[in-house]
Amino acid sequence: MAVAFALSASLAWGISDFLGGIKSRTVALLTVLLVSQSLGTALMAVLAFLHGHWPGAGLWVVEAFLAAVTGTIGLAALYGGIAVGLVTLVAPVAATAPILPLIVGLLAGERPRPLQLAGAGLALVGVILLSLRPGAGQPAGRRRRGAGIGVGLAVLASICFGCFYLTLAVASRRDVVWATMIQRLSSVCLLGATALLLRRWPMLHRKDLSTLATVGILDVGANVLYGAASAIGSITLVPVLASSLYPIEGVVLARFVLHERIARLQQAGVVMVIAGVALVSA
Repeated sequence: MAVAFALSASLAWGISDFLGGIKSRTVALLTVLLVSQSLGTALMAVLAFLHGHWPGAGLWVVEAFLAAVTGTIGLAALYGGIAVGLVTLVAPVAATAPILPLIVGLLAGERPRPLQLAGAGLALVGVILLSLRPGAGQPAGRRRRGAGIGVGLAVLASICFGCFYLTLAVASRRDVVWATMIQRLSSVCLLGATALLLRRWPMLHRKDLSTLATVGILDVGANVLYGAASAIGSITLVPVLASSLYPIEGVVLARFVLHERIARLQQAGVVMVIAGVALVSA
């Protein structure tokens, strides 16, 4: 079940982040984040109410809050990177986030089966290949600078998401639903406080609301699925699976929706990611 949950989370995150990043090209980043996160949190509040049992305060609350901080910064960096750069570069670079929890898990004593570890390594190499593009395919001038900024933001997103994976995984082992609820509520509070400090109030057209609602619902669903996978699975392997399909979705959607070119190295990366997921799931 952990494999199914993690892969489902990866699918949901891939679509959510693509839509959120593209919407950030026409709507203010803070508005995209605050509105989508608020709508997703409203759904999470309903789930928490139906779930009922409060597990009691503890260190897990702090861990869930740290997941909110790192996750919010990571989302802001990712959406900002997609807004100014190439999705086919930004999404794969951000998806290298599992490297951090993989290292931490191994240092903590987790020992996946050799076949699973090989699969995790293969998937990560595939993700790295997905982030590479031949120099000739890069845009020039201002667009080239935008691509560079996008990659820089993607690196920041990767670091933050790596921390997010770790903190939410640990918090979810106490209670998946409430850990996600605390994380989402904290995220909305952080974004709301930022809006107040900057005096930037969300300005939104009605036509954008459905897209942001979809972003928020998919994101919160992915968080719950990832938390459930982490609660019963390996902290070393679950983040790899949760990020494995994400860059493929970004590259494919960018190809067919935005008409961005997919390099041969990226095509090879897709094959390696799929093979790696198969080995981890074996």
